[in-house]
Amino acid sequence: MESFKKALSAIDSESGKDLQKEKIYTRYSLARALESAGKYEKALDEATAALASARVELKDNPDIIRRLIALRTELYLSHITDKLEPETPQEKTDNPEQFSADSASPEKPLVGGVS
Repeated sequence: MESFKKALSAIDSESGKDLQKEKIYTRYSLARALESAGKYEKALDEATAALASARVELKDNPDIIRRLIALRTELYLSHITDKLEPETPQEKTDNPEQFSADSASPEKPLVGGVS
């Protein structure tokens, strides 16, 4: 995370369209890294900031704007889902007897061959 912050501060000291693009891409990567770390609120903030910058600086690049909108939506829904439904382990209902060959129905024997 520190390397992302250093990259953002280095980009801030420069100017130009290519550098603005790099800053937006770095914010996108930072949002993904924060998402992986489970920090959804910070990731959502970075994605929102990147989207706002992209709408101003990269009006002629709709692909990155769509990707940032998708990221922000994904983060928002993940954050809401995480708050509403905390992960709980489900009970294992399968038992080995269910899948054993001995439990095949004698009424309908298995038939067929290998071609």
